[in-house]
Amino acid sequence: MRVHGGFGIDLFFESDKEAGVELYDRADYGQAEGFLRKALQATPCDADLLWRIASILSFRAETKAAVALAEYALGIDPACHQACATLCACALIDGDIRRAEGYADRCLDIAPNMPS
Repeated sequence: MRVHGGFGIDLFFESDKEAGVELYDRADYGQAEGFLRKALQATPCDADLLWRIASILSFRAETKAAVALAEYALGIDPACHQACATLCACALIDGDIRRAEGYADRCLDIAPNMPS
């Protein structure tokens, strides 16, 4: 599939997940979300897709939906530190410092060498 990557560049991908992940990594969250959601329809238990969509939702302060997806991702993959970091961010957005600290501690338990 062909996706406009900005700056006159077209990007080519073999799957919706590949496109969504690449666009997410390029911080093109608007385009990424559509591809990630389409890929999630095919593989609804993919923790990597779930935390990325949750993260995008958190950027828009849609914390209730973001928390639901991130918790689901952690239920599927308890080692998914990205989902835990998203939960921490949502707690901070919601102004719940204690909950954020709990998630931060859990992130460190999961991935003690996680980049900050």
